[in-house]
Amino acid sequence: MTITELQDLLMSHFSIRKDDDGDFRIALSADDDYPHDVICFVRMRDSLIRIFCMSGGYYDLSGSDAAHLQPLINDWNYNKYWPKAYLAQSNDGSWRVEAESVIIVDDDKNIVSDSAVLEFVKRNVSGMWHLFVNLHKGKIE
Repeated sequence: MTITELQDLLMSHFSIRKDDDGDFRIALSADDDYPHDVICFVRMRDSLIRIFCMSGGYYDLSGSDAAHLQPLINDWNYNKYWPKAYLAQSNDGSWRVEAESVIIVDDDKNIVSDSAVLEFVKRNVSGMWHLFVNLHKGKIE
């Protein structure tokens, strides 16, 4: 799969933009379940596609906020196979919650179909939204 093929596939199912790094951006709008937008980036490098999401509601956290969230994030990772969530520290010392998943789309042994890539993106973007909804609720369901 090429970047152009990935872009065409994503554009047929999502409203996307391309950022300065060449990553595709999918924006999920706030609603009654979660009052902040979630931004997901889809990046293709070599034979890997990486989906990475973050939300303003869990960005620029203090150390004590991050410590409070760590048990919930651990619970999420223990009970869910994907996407994986973690706390990342910025250079300024603030913390943020990030979620990500990766798929190998082709190598010497396997070539993943367009429909499988699309399903991977859909399921992971949905899963990342649910991560932030669960963090907002304060419990992992």
